[in-house]
Amino acid sequence: MKCSLCDEDSYFYSTYLKQWLCKKHFAKMIERRIRRNILNNKFKSKDGYEILKSTPAYKVLEKLFNEKGGIKLDSYILEDFALEVMKYFLNGENPVIKISKENYFNPLYNVSLEELEAYCKMKNIELNIQYNDKILDFLNSMEKRRPGSKISVVESGRILGII
Repeated sequence: MKCSLCDEDSYFYSTYLKQWLCKKHFAKMIERRIRRNILNNKFKSKDGYEILKSTPAYKVLEKLFNEKGGIKLDSYILEDFALEVMKYFLNGENPVIKISKENYFNPLYNVSLEELEAYCKMKNIELNIQYNDKILDFLNSMEKRRPGSKISVVESGRILGII
């Protein structure tokens, strides 16, 4: 298949966007999403905000566990947050993780495991994340039938202040 945006060979199919993307456009999509997450989040630490604002998204991915300017970047992704929201709705469990708190932010809250694996493989970044959860199996089956459903679950949790 060819990229939906140019004539290059495709690398990744985005079910959410319903587009085939070449490596260049796939990387731009992921990096733009992470940069938007970083820029749209309001940090208390101005120095940390400036560091993140000027850091390319792929460097953020390489240094997920490093602290910069008082802001800790964590490696929780879309699946983690979708699980937290669903466990809250189904079992009444209080979420353990949050998208952001004071001087703390998860820039990958709307990046799926599939996207992250493809991106890291392309950039030669080592990644080892595994899940074994029945609720996530349900969310994945829901995602196959209706692309974007995990993002909708996370957004509803974010809007309601759950995560």
